[in-house]
Amino acid sequence: MAVASPPPPVNLASHARRLGGWAIEAALLTAVWVIAVLILFPVMDGAAEGMLIAPAVAVAVWLLWLLRVAPRGQTPGKQLLGLYVVRADGSVAGLGHMLLREVALKGVGLWLSTAVTFGFAWVIAALWCLWDKDRQCLWDKVAGTRVVHVPRAAHAGDRP
Repeated sequence: MAVASPPPPVNLASHARRLGGWAIEAALLTAVWVIAVLILFPVMDGAAEGMLIAPAVAVAVWLLWLLRVAPRGQTPGKQLLGLYVVRADGSVAGLGHMLLREVALKGVGLWLSTAVTFGFAWVIAALWCLWDKDRQCLWDKVAGTRVVHVPRAAHAGDRP
């Protein structure tokens, strides 16, 4: 599978768009979790295990969507907002870079550090893009990526 590059023009994603992408993903995860609870709780006769399985279902749905859009350098929220994750050379971050960034760094690394730092590491890593000249969060720095916005009109006929 060839990795597509977003067509020009590309600009660094604004703080508002990045926050919007995060909010969309949080809303999607929450919606799937609530739906899973509503389905699993009655099916399991009110057993608490349904409440424990529901977050796993939500994460699994998000991961499946991620695997679908990650080769294009996107996450579910970024896809909906026309955002792409690109490498230092400007090429789209492919599946490997996206899995490193989203699953290894953000998913495993920061969530494990949350237990030790009471969430402080996650907050600092996320807010880092507010003062960084390239608008990179700490996971972008480690993965060597940036988030860019490609207006829909720029790729209406040539979607990556």
